[in-house]
Amino acid sequence: MRTKSIGRYIGVLAALCASALVLGTGCARNVPVHAVVFEEGRDYVKLEKLVDRNKQVVARDYAHPYKFTEEQLRAILDSYEYSEYAFFSWSKPKRVFFEEEIDMLAPSLVKAFAVATKDDTVVFSSTARKRDLLLPTWRQTTGMFFVEVEQLHFVLGNLNVEISDESSELYTEDPRSRWGLKTFKLVRGLNQSEPRVDKKDRYLKKPHDNWIVTDLPAFLARIGGGEEPAAGPEIPSSEVAGEDAQPKPEAPSAPEKSIKDRLEELKALYEAGLITEQEYEQKRAALLQEL
Repeated sequence: MRTKSIGRYIGVLAALCASALVLGTGCARNVPVHAVVFEEGRDYVKLEKLVDRNKQVVARDYAHPYKFTEEQLRAILDSYEYSEYAFFSWSKPKRVFFEEEIDMLAPSLVKAFAVATKDDTVVFSSTARKRDLLLPTWRQTTGMFFVEVEQLHFVLGNLNVEISDESSELYTEDPRSRWGLKTFKLVRGLNQSEPRVDKKDRYLKKPHDNWIVTDLPAFLARIGGGEEPAAGPEIPSSEVAGEDAQPKPEAPSAPEKSIKDRLEELKALYEAGLITEQEYEQKRAALLQEL
C-alpha cells in the first residue's frame, strides 16, 4: 500500500515537471551568478545575473549601465533611514549606513553601475560596529540596487544582523521576495516612494517595508548633483576588482551609558518579551563583567 502511494506521488511530481517544461518554467530554479566588483571579508559589491537550467542568462531590462558620481551615491546612501519597533512604538528615523559603510559602498557602486548590463542587479553586503540598546557589536546589512526608468531601487534583505550571534541567520534569497524586516522598516524621505503594487508581479503583490524607490532626476536636482546621470562608458575589467580599496576606519563610539542603566534596559526588554531568556542572561553576564 505504501509502495503504491509513493509511486502515485512520484507520478504526480513527474507530471508537474513535464508540464513545467512544456510551459517553459521548468522544475529547476534560476541560479545567481556573480562578478565581484569589491570584496573584503564580509563586505562586498557584486554584479548578479540569473542563469536558467539551460545556462542561459535570464533577460531583464534595467537601465544599465548608469553613470553616477561618487558624491551622488554618497548623498543617496546617506538619505536612507529606518525605524525600529521597541517598547511598543516605532523609533525616530536612524541612518541605515554608517560613514565607514558609505566609504566602502559609494566608490564600489560607481564602478558596478558603470559596467552593469541590462540583465544585472547590484548586490552588496556591508558591516559596521553599531550600538544597540546595550553594547556595540559588529552587524551586517545586505541588499540590492537596480535602476529602472530614472528610478533607483534599493531593497534590503538584512539590516543590522549581529554577526557574533550564532542564532542569527541571514536571509539569502532575493530581497524582493521579502516583504518586511521583522522589527525594522525603511523610512521614505523626499523624492522617495515605495514600489507600486502589481498583483501580476511575483515581487510586487503587496507593499514592502524593505524597499525604497528614489526619483533620480528630482533627488539629484535637489542636492545639486550636477549633470543628469546618463549611461556611462564601460571601464576596464581590471579596475572592477577594487585592488586599491583601503581598510575601513572604526566608526566613532556613541557615549557610554552606565552599567545600571543598561541592566535596567536589558531587563525591560526581557520582560517585554523582545529578547529570549538566553539572550538576557548572555547580555547580563557581559555587562556584569565590566564592573
